[in-house]
Amino acid sequence: MPPVLYKYVDVESAIKIIGSKSFKLRTICDFNDPFEFAPACPDGNIIGVDHNSIKSLANSLEQEGYVRGSKDFVIAFIDKLITDNHLGKQAYGGEVFGYLMSRCVMLFIACTCFSEESDNILMWSHYADGHSGVCIGIDTSNHYFRKVEYADSKITCNNNIIAQNDPNPTISYAEIVARTKSKQWEYEKEWRFIGTIQNSAEPRKAIEAIYKEGQLDFYIRRFQPLDVKSLYFGVKMPDNDRKKLLGILKDFPTAEIYDMKEDLSNFKLVSQRLTDNAR
Repeated sequence: MPPVLYKYVDVESAIKIIGSKSFKLRTICDFNDPFEFAPACPDGNIIGVDHNSIKSLANSLEQEGYVRGSKDFVIAFIDKLITDNHLGKQAYGGEVFGYLMSRCVMLFIACTCFSEESDNILMWSHYADGHSGVCIGIDTSNHYFRKVEYADSKITCNNNIIAQNDPNPTISYAEIVARTKSKQWEYEKEWRFIGTIQNSAEPRKAIEAIYKEGQLDFYIRRFQPLDVKSLYFGVKMPDNDRKKLLGILKDFPTAEIYDMKEDLSNFKLVSQRLTDNAR
């Protein structure tokens, strides 16, 4: 694992991250790629397993009083999909069941995404507000990061992809699917911090639920100021945003701060470290 991984964000998000000393995590329902967390379906006739349907089913179960992550929630989720698809008792075993279970368990996984590189032009363009944002370098030693694997086809939920003596095969299935993406995303060189809601007591995976008006809003992963190794300001960052960020970075005295610059001869970015006097 690289000693430092990088988070690309816009200035507003950077201010929230630095101010709260935490990263916001997203669940399956919040990702913009419909192929995220989607294993290969062993039966093309199964309905109700796309992103919108899963979100709707999860919300309806929670409104009925089920607690997300509980055994009762899992049973109700699987029973609903099996009943709606008229799959019969045989569906409670084999690949179909593994597939439905993995889709359910995705609702208990939350993650946030990082890259191996701080100078990736496309990442700056896509995730850091068109080079107007920030790239934050995080020490990886205290957090549960998993490398994303890029593939031509989806993962199939069967016993061939996990160890035979795995004590928690369902979570293992989910983690493998959660870090498998299409090769079209390979340029991101992505790693993910993955937290499981029901295992949040494990320090390297621990996440916290944030509630708004009594309803679950999102999850966070806290970090220490010393975990922030570096910050990079985008080529197009406005001066007023730069001043805001420098003002709130006083709690991070060990973090190295850089300005990103255009290389005048090549299609690449170069970093220029700020002196202590410039901070």
